[in-house]
Amino acid sequence: LFAVIDQKVGLNNTLIFIAGTPARTRTRRDDEKWRIPYGEFSTRRAASLLNMHLMAIHGNGEWVSGFQDNQIYLNHKLIDERDKSLSQLRAEAAEFMLRMSGVSSAYTIDEIISGRGDEKSERLRQNISISTAGDIFVSVNPGWSISNATDENTQNTVTRAALPTAP
Repeated sequence: LFAVIDQKVGLNNTLIFIAGTPARTRTRRDDEKWRIPYGEFSTRRAASLLNMHLMAIHGNGEWVSGFQDNQIYLNHKLIDERDKSLSQLRAEAAEFMLRMSGVSSAYTIDEIISGRGDEKSERLRQNISISTAGDIFVSVNPGWSISNATDENTQNTVTRAALPTAP
């Protein structure tokens, strides 16, 4: 590989990064001796609770379209039909999510795009595609497992706060 790079562009004109694959995520929570708070964050339950909360405030309907990859998608069609403010519903949903057990942060797409958030929301802004992004981005506390599926046999992943060792 290096010989081909040297022939094509020259090693003096090349920047090479060597990086490993991330360590496998453990499926069990950390050892008791570390006293790390833990729990299970169910995306299905979170979406249902958020939908019930929004129904109590804004009337019946499926206000939440889905919860995928720690992103909540609101039902834009219903919001338009009911003549509601999308940014206001996003803010209400993010505030509600912050009160749920295990949630460490919840950012609206409006906060991320405008850069009104903290360093984490700035990193999100640099790494999202507006056309496919959810309305609210949710992060859970380290040590919490995220349950995405309705099937009990599905493996849960444990969230950890870790920095990559290479770009």
